[in-house]
Amino acid sequence: MERTQGMGLLRAVAVVLAIGALAACSSTGTGSGSSATHLERWSANARSTGTIAGGQTAQITVVVTRWSTEDQRTELLESLTRDGNRQMSAALRTQEVAGWIRTTDSLRWDLRYAREVETDGGRRIIMATDRPVGFGEAARQTRSLDYDTSLIILELDDGNRGTGTVFVGAELELDPETNTLTVTGASSRPVELVNVRGR
Repeated sequence: MERTQGMGLLRAVAVVLAIGALAACSSTGTGSGSSATHLERWSANARSTGTIAGGQTAQITVVVTRWSTEDQRTELLESLTRDGNRQMSAALRTQEVAGWIRTTDSLRWDLRYAREVETDGGRRIIMATDRPVGFGEAARQTRSLDYDTSLIILELDDGNRGTGTVFVGAELELDPETNTLTVTGASSRPVELVNVRGR
């Protein structure tokens, strides 16, 4: 696994997610399952930062069909704290589909988790899938990924535009003292999302 000697590689934003902020999320969802109605839809250019396919780009679409509930968020965090990353991935698989992500030449990967958090001047969208999303270097790996969960983070302004990051095979850790969730490693280098635009 590529550890974050490279917090630089994980863009130092390394996505530190405040659990308290997640709890204060403005949209908690209804837990009613997936729907044909798109609550949110974005397009973006995905750019690999890996050594094998560094600089390679692809057009992607991300769709949210429901927001995860507070109970679902708590269940996943408790699973991570109690049993670790692999069991959290298993718990994620039991969640209802919350949307999907795909490239122009790939099948869809179902999202199992989607939350939004208000930020200064915009919002952060946190999404997760229980499957390793095949972008760039990760798609070319012959070995299995260390962790199944892929994490997608969008940082949006008030105009629903911005940037993002995809962590493929993400290793997550909860710091009980600061009550924050961090990406501590990934099975391949992160994929940058640029020109993110809401539709």
